[in-house]
Amino acid sequence: MDIHLYLRVYILILDMAENRISTKRIALVTGSSSGIGFETALLLARNGFDTFASMRNMDKSKEITDIANKENLPLQALELDVTDDRSVDDAINNISPEKKSIEVVVNNVGYGLARSVEDSSLDEIKTQVETNFLEIFESCRRYCQ
Repeated sequence: MDIHLYLRVYILILDMAENRISTKRIALVTGSSSGIGFETALLLARNGFDTFASMRNMDKSKEITDIANKENLPLQALELDVTDDRSVDDAINNISPEKKSIEVVVNNVGYGLARSVEDSSLDEIKTQVETNFLEIFESCRRYCQ
């Protein structure tokens, strides 16, 4: 995906934030420990969304949590591994009772291999396809139930 697609998504989300009704909008961003997911979670929180910044490794949540606390943002770090069904269920259950529904989901999680196909094992390739493709669909399906 190119940067223009990301910018269009950001503009859409910002338009939603500016036109929000009196109830809070809920956003979930996967892969929020660094990079685009990190910045997207902060962007949403800075624009009034109650934001759940999810990541597999909560040891990486300190930076985003510190920023949220310093800026008094409605952002909460949340443990979520999209390849683990129980983790997805736990995350949804932690969000849903408190906030009712998730209106924006930004699936930013990704896993990359930095080697050629012939140097990769079948298990590594399967993990990459499951994480980057199949789990995105499964997670979205479960968030919307």
